[in-house]
Amino acid sequence: MMQFRSCHRVCTFLSVLRLILPLPVPAAAVGSQQQQSDPAPARESQSERPFTFEVPVNVVLVNVSVTDSSGQQVRDLTADDFKVYEDGKRQKIQSFELESSWPVVPTESVAPAGSQPGVRTPGVQAPRVPESEPTRLISCFIDDLTERSPRYFGWLASTLQEFVAEEMGPRDQVGIFSASGGVRIPFTSDQRLLQDRIADLLPEKLDLSRPYRADGRDPDYIAQRVTLTDLQAIRIVEGSLVGDVDLTTRSKAQRQYQETQAAIQRLAASLGRHLRYLQHFRARKSLVLLSEGFVPGKSTRWRLDRTIDKALRSRVPLNIVDFRGLNTVGFDDGSDLPPVTPGFTPGRNVGRDLSALFLNQVHQERSLEKLAENTGGIFFRNNNDLLAGLRQIRNAQSFYYVISYASPDQTASGEYHNIRVEVDRPGLELRYRRGYFAPREQLSLEDLKNEDFQLALEAPGDFDQIPLRLAYESSRLGSNRYRLSVLTSVNIGGIRFWDDGKRRRNLVHLVVALCDQDEKHVKGSEKRVELNLSDASYHSMLRRGFTAKTDMEVPAGRYTVKAVVRESNQSKMGSLRQTVTLPLAGGGGKATTVARKTPSPSFPVAGLESSTLVLTQSLTRLADMSAEQQQSVLEIGDALIFKDIQIHSPDDDRIDRRHPVTFFYTLYNLKYPEESEGMTAKIQLTDEDGRVSRFPLVLLGESKTQPRGERRMTVAFNLSFKEIQPGKYKLTVMTRAPAAGGQSVGSRATVTVLE
Repeated sequence: MMQFRSCHRVCTFLSVLRLILPLPVPAAAVGSQQQQSDPAPARESQSERPFTFEVPVNVVLVNVSVTDSSGQQVRDLTADDFKVYEDGKRQKIQSFELESSWPVVPTESVAPAGSQPGVRTPGVQAPRVPESEPTRLISCFIDDLTERSPRYFGWLASTLQEFVAEEMGPRDQVGIFSASGGVRIPFTSDQRLLQDRIADLLPEKLDLSRPYRADGRDPDYIAQRVTLTDLQAIRIVEGSLVGDVDLTTRSKAQRQYQETQAAIQRLAASLGRHLRYLQHFRARKSLVLLSEGFVPGKSTRWRLDRTIDKALRSRVPLNIVDFRGLNTVGFDDGSDLPPVTPGFTPGRNVGRDLSALFLNQVHQERSLEKLAENTGGIFFRNNNDLLAGLRQIRNAQSFYYVISYASPDQTASGEYHNIRVEVDRPGLELRYRRGYFAPREQLSLEDLKNEDFQLALEAPGDFDQIPLRLAYESSRLGSNRYRLSVLTSVNIGGIRFWDDGKRRRNLVHLVVALCDQDEKHVKGSEKRVELNLSDASYHSMLRRGFTAKTDMEVPAGRYTVKAVVRESNQSKMGSLRQTVTLPLAGGGGKATTVARKTPSPSFPVAGLESSTLVLTQSLTRLADMSAEQQQSVLEIGDALIFKDIQIHSPDDDRIDRRHPVTFFYTLYNLKYPEESEGMTAKIQLTDEDGRVSRFPLVLLGESKTQPRGERRMTVAFNLSFKEIQPGKYKLTVMTRAPAAGGQSVGSRATVTVLE
């Protein structure tokens, strides 16, 4: 007999991208499949403990690439051939697999060391080239946070155009993203659409303002009067530089150090989120990081190691293309520079020392090489044929062994541990990660679950590890009120269950969110479904799946339904985003419609739109935060960030007129930069007596706007309230875009101006 329990929780959302803890309400029905699968489910006794799983131990993953003396990959090793050491002590191998850039198929089931008796586990997997090529996601991830100038991006855009036109296969889906979030082209197989989007890939959409950076190949390098390389700044601040440094140089180094390390932290956070997106797609995946490289300091090395760990857990190698091309430091742009001098001499010509520039570039490339080598990826560098690099990554069929063991350090210590891997067979060369940083915090299962749900809601596509299907029912409640029932059908075919030989168990969480046309959350719920299945019930559910029903009362209108399901054994996920209009076809009474999985836009599509207006007098520069504070802010999906400034939402509407006020909001459905040219903001205050005060017209130029994705941009500017009399006001901001057909949109708020 099957035990199938469901707990229904109502979820409050701060925004559509951030879940907070749900509040329990009475249990709800899960749909007709429950009765079909088990007509007489066992009732839970008062004393029965809830269905829970223990937090797993910290597991260390190591990708090992093995080649022989001729450079050929070795694919016939077994777990017995390997020895793994952490900090000099040999570790017991828990799992061992041979992975490939091609999909793998399981062999005969073999229980890995340390598994529980009777638990069915997948065996060691051997790669096999499929008869027909599977769907492949190719993710081009542009590092625009650590770059030095926009001079290479025309070259990069043309290379991406060539790649889409010449290299995309019929089963390929390409997505293009930037670390800053300004470029976000979701995965698609439409070559024409991709080429149109790449044609709009202008430097203005990227975060490229880095005038303090040194690059000897930049023709504007001398005019910028750069005096320090990033490596020199790190050595001055972290104290590894030998010799005296004057106060002016030290001050410049401190500022440069803070800003470069903040950029690297933002890159690591953005890349980590993207890797977690890819983890929940079943397709063959290739991630290409397009970067010039960077020099991490002590505060960011462990963050890059966390990125490596996320890549290993997502089974996505980091492929790197250094798009600067052929290395010419000291040959072309160095002709006007002074001769090479050994050592370090503080002063205004430090950055022009070719030896310093060359050493800085070596460290930049070393960081990229480490990311590729530790994850089993390809590092393409020192070559002007960038298309050849993308082609090499697309067609590569690499093999590597994935080894896991339980970390001896189960605490959130943040300490670094060395790894050494050996094989018994002589004459082989091994490439693998040489160590890792232990986590600095231990997340609970609830925290991990909520992070995964937030991830799915903001992902550039629907997760397909667990297939979903949505159907809808509606009934009229009043003149403009409807009850919308969302029926979520879950296919359990790809879910692995805990199996003790008698029953199969898993814990499934389902979130259904309803958003309006502005992507603002309207309703949401979470269900907890406990599966404790007999053999007969399991095979019955395997054929039919199960259906969960979620009821929500909303006005008539057009909504986006977002459904996310997550199982607890392997944290596999499925998600689906669809549009539904109330009333459903069938009129004002009861109506039913079935909606199968179809693509839906990620952003509003009907005219210029604006988000809620935020008025604040509290700002923080990211460079002024500690490393831990920056990481915390950057990992929050709905943090208010404008360029390198965090904007804090106020607790109330009070304004101190002695200080400037920052206006912050987001515009949707505006093509950047063509339709944003000549934009203006008209601001007026209306007091309680109806009197109107107007501010001077604000020109929304480049300094006051920032692209945030496809047809989306943020706006931020400051105004003085010194001349405004104390009192309560209604505030209106009217934004007009003359280049977009003269469209305008209003944002409103209430404010209380204090003495």
